[in-house]
Amino acid sequence: MTLTFCSCSNNDKKESLVYTLNAFEARDIPSNIFTLDKLNEFDLLKQKQETIDGSYNYPNTFVVGQYNDNRKAYDRVHVIDGFSPVENYKLVKAISDYYTSDTTFLDNIQLTDTIYIDNKDVFLLKDTMYRISFNDRQSSYKMNEKKYIVLIYRKTNPIKDSTTGNFTMWKREIVTFQNDNVKTETLNKMNEHLF
Repeated sequence: MTLTFCSCSNNDKKESLVYTLNAFEARDIPSNIFTLDKLNEFDLLKQKQETIDGSYNYPNTFVVGQYNDNRKAYDRVHVIDGFSPVENYKLVKAISDYYTSDTTFLDNIQLTDTIYIDNKDVFLLKDTMYRISFNDRQSSYKMNEKKYIVLIYRKTNPIKDSTTGNFTMWKREIVTFQNDNVKTETLNKMNEHLF
């Protein structure tokens, strides 16, 4: 996740959220194919319907950001992949609130039935159907049903200020949201030696 500093113009906000999507997709995507809307306290970046084609096909990938007018920057930015944040606003808000603190932040939420996991952590998987790929380090598994998977970053040194460079990937979890409550199940932890 990138907490990018930007001015308060809608175009600069859009560029900031597109930058986050580019990092998630690991490619440069032109910002003119997206529109910036509001979803309660979040800015919502989504692809314009008329621009969806073979080269740029992101109808189910969004970026939500919570902008702080005083700081002129986003306090929270999350990529939402595989489902609509508009139709699942309560889930997105609850998970965002659950993971956001001075020492952690939520990077993305993906709804998927395929889990990529280090072989040493495979024993943590539940409800798997079958392994669909394998190498010495990592395998992928097809799940019995789609799950919400989140990637969480953690501050490497709690006494440092909260800039992006002081955070690193920490863990991936399966999240369920029932009766307005968030429940988590850890898939794997990363970079544990840094904490």
